[in-house]
Amino acid sequence: MKNLFTQQLRNEFQTDSDVYVSIYSVIRKPTKGVEWQKLHLKKLYEQAAHKFQQRFSDHSWEPFKNYFQQIIDDDLFWDKHNGRSVALIASENKLSIIDLYSLDVDRVYVSQLPAVLPLIADDQLYPEIDVLALQNESFSYYRLRHGQIERVHFSDDAPTDSIKALGREVDEKNVTFSSIPAG
Repeated sequence: MKNLFTQQLRNEFQTDSDVYVSIYSVIRKPTKGVEWQKLHLKKLYEQAAHKFQQRFSDHSWEPFKNYFQQIIDDDLFWDKHNGRSVALIASENKLSIIDLYSLDVDRVYVSQLPAVLPLIADDQLYPEIDVLALQNESFSYYRLRHGQIERVHFSDDAPTDSIKALGREVDEKNVTFSSIPAG
């Protein structure tokens, strides 16, 4: 069985880049304001630039500078991200922005590989779960995403009870029920 999250990471960071700059920033916009958030990101950006110059002085900082400066200058950036933290992972030719919903992370990484451990830790805290609740009189479908449960409504032509799904041949006497998990 393939891990969907691992596949997404592989697709996201499949580049020929020699250098990755990963900035993880806590989002405190509701309590501290947008200006604080921008200053905080600028401080992390300066740390990344310093680490980059120490470790990769033979590479150009310009592509990374352009990516991060656009975000620092964008006042609406923080309105688009509602997680607890945001990951900004840049290679020389691509910037990936990923929301973290369960971890408060403030870190800067500059290395030959993208720093994905905080992403993996965040994904493991709140897995994505689908629940289909079947009863004779009704069916319900729920999704758990980022720690939030939402009910998903069926389309109008979808079966919503056992008679519509299985037909009238099945009644309560012929339906088996088990709440024991398989395995």
